Amino acid sequence: MNDWLDAEHHAERAHEFLTLGDWQRALREIDAALHINPAQAPWHYERGLALEALGRHAEAIDCFARALQLGGEDVPTLIQLGIARLRSDQPQAAIEALGRANEIDPDAEPGYCYRIEAWARLDRHDQAEMMFYLARQLTDRCPRCFDHIARSLTARGRLDRAIWCLQQLLELEPDHPDVLARLGHAHWQRGRPEQARQYYIRHLRRHPGDIETMYAIGVLLRETGRLSEAAARFHQILELQPTHARAHLQLGELALMADHLDAAAPHLYRARECDPKLAGPCLGLARIAYARREHDAARRLARLDLQHPMRTPQQALDLGHLLLELDMPIAAIPLLTSVIEATGAGPIPRTMRATALLYRGVARLVSGYLDTGIADCRASLKHDPANVLAAHNLVLAHLATGQLKRAAAWLRRAQRLAPFNPRLGLLRRRLRHARLTVLLTRLGLRRPPRG
Repeated sequence: MNDWLDAEHHAERAHEFLTLGDWQRALREIDAALHINPAQAPWHYERGLALEALGRHAEAIDCFARALQLGGEDVPTLIQLGIARLRSDQPQAAIEALGRANEIDPDAEPGYCYRIEAWARLDRHDQAEMMFYLARQLTDRCPRCFDHIARSLTARGRLDRAIWCLQQLLELEPDHPDVLARLGHAHWQRGRPEQARQYYIRHLRRHPGDIETMYAIGVLLRETGRLSEAAARFHQILELQPTHARAHLQLGELALMADHLDAAAPHLYRARECDPKLAGPCLGLARIAYARREHDAARRLARLDLQHPMRTPQQALDLGHLLLELDMPIAAIPLLTSVIEATGAGPIPRTMRATALLYRGVARLVSGYLDTGIADCRASLKHDPANVLAAHNLVLAHLATGQLKRAAAWLRRAQRLAPFNPRLGLLRRRLRHARLTVLLTRLGLRRPPRG
């Protein structure tokens, strides 16, 4: 009899510690209770709560499942089981538990709320949105719902609606840990860098040691041309975390932009040392080697950088250009295709896509793929009609294929774009020579000498 009383005493103390948020002590007490009487469904449920709070999600799943086995289907337990499965990256299994909870109780709002997140993780955003509206029929002021649907909307690129939902989240839960940073990210993706910077700064006032937000501000400052401020941010990061590889990489790239090769190299070597899997350091070192006319070293480093699957579109564009300079056009083609077809990291600027198309067009032309190279150069001009280099390459390509009328048409366009470009004079001479060659050939005469 005393054993049963001891078990109840441990269970009561566990409940008190759960209320206080002292998860470790709650777990010890509930374990003691269950050791005496393991057939109590509520105690397994509370053990699951403690484990979930400690981040031990797989163990929590077992506890909630055991509670359901002992006590029958119970809506709060089903919901907690669904949440634990979500945290264990089991969204489909989470949907099953949460859906069952709503079959038993259609007014259990968390069942819909957490299914927003679960469906979004499965890229079923239509279902996520349906769950959002079902939840809002029960309550219009659930911060978790706005949190979950904002992530879904951001993943789909529906940034204006995502921003509105994040603002609702901020209003309902002003102390939410990352809402300000997420508003910064969304405004940045939306093309509003100053609003993004202001939200990042507000986030840093609350979380002054958040290195990732410092890094985001640094990248934003770099992208908006405030290079000295960007460098200051990256140096600040290195004061707090000297092994931050991406900050070293950014400082190396900023030095390269200023042609300070000697200043760039130590940061690039350090970035590579701190994170061997990071794309970019080998590219930067390859660019230094190329600038120093060390072409064999540049090719070796470029090949090393190609081994990194994850890189930014700008890095891919820079590497593609360098590969062209190093007479490695075949390696450049798939890399540049990744920029042209990029969709995951937000919209690619038209000028960047135009440049990637131009580079891929050149790579294809020099590799002998004339038709696709011409198509790329034409597409580049559609994105950037003022790109004289694309028109220049179209003249060369049509000269190579003997299409002199088309070559002449593209030459006229290039002359309208850049009437004083010295390269166009050479193209005019080549076109005249080609026309004369055709004429003499038709007359049965020998071709004129090149000149």
